[in-house]
Amino acid sequence: MRINLLILTIFLICSSAFISVEGIPKPINKCKISGTVAITFDDGPSDVTHILLDKLKALRLKATFFVNGHNFGCIYNKATASVLIRAMKEGHQIASHSWSHLDFATLNKKQIVYQVRKLEEALLKILGVIPKYFRLPFGSGADSALVMNTLQELNYTVVLWDIDSNDWRGFSTQKSLEAYKKASGPPAAHIALNHDTILNTVSDLGPRAFKLMKDRNFKIRTVGECLGVTDPKKWYQKIRTPKIRDSTWKCTNSDINGP
Repeated sequence: MRINLLILTIFLICSSAFISVEGIPKPINKCKISGTVAITFDDGPSDVTHILLDKLKALRLKATFFVNGHNFGCIYNKATASVLIRAMKEGHQIASHSWSHLDFATLNKKQIVYQVRKLEEALLKILGVIPKYFRLPFGSGADSALVMNTLQELNYTVVLWDIDSNDWRGFSTQKSLEAYKKASGPPAAHIALNHDTILNTVSDLGPRAFKLMKDRNFKIRTVGECLGVTDPKKWYQKIRTPKIRDSTWKCTNSDINGP
């Protein structure tokens, strides 16, 4: 009996270890609600994001913005912060893309936490929110237990994509739209990747992608909505009153890499 108990104990320990290795949280790369598409924009806000916001306002459509804190510019800059505030007020979803867009697969846990918390600090000051959804810079680290478990501990749902416009490669609008055209139609559901730091994307590709998918009978939704979360308040871990601008609203050269 003792031998059997010992064997059972060893089996359970090994099984537990196996589960911890195999049980890496998986990122989401498609919408869950049938026939929906979430058209998302990374790396901003930038000095051209307002062009896209104008277009979306005219179209009465909503997007999801995975924002950085100190990448193409500083999130605390007055013009940049105002774009972010406008996007949220107009009903767009704000999600996290890390502080300075470092490759998470190359970071240790302390560095990962810094990249997440540093942006949270800024978003709490500017918008009064901490997002619930996170996108890995470069999409890198999705197969890393350290990365994915750390983000889960920080209460984030990791969202990638299944349509890549490749606008970051400098593709023309027509070439980028091919990815949207090739995506399977409803009842399939998709999440599309674009970048609101690129002038052609905000002025031409983005608006045309929305129109194309709408013409294909997709329902345009934010990431939260297309995952079944219809209450905008639930797109965020925390909501509080934004702060008044003070001397802490700044970026420095040393804050990019952190600890």
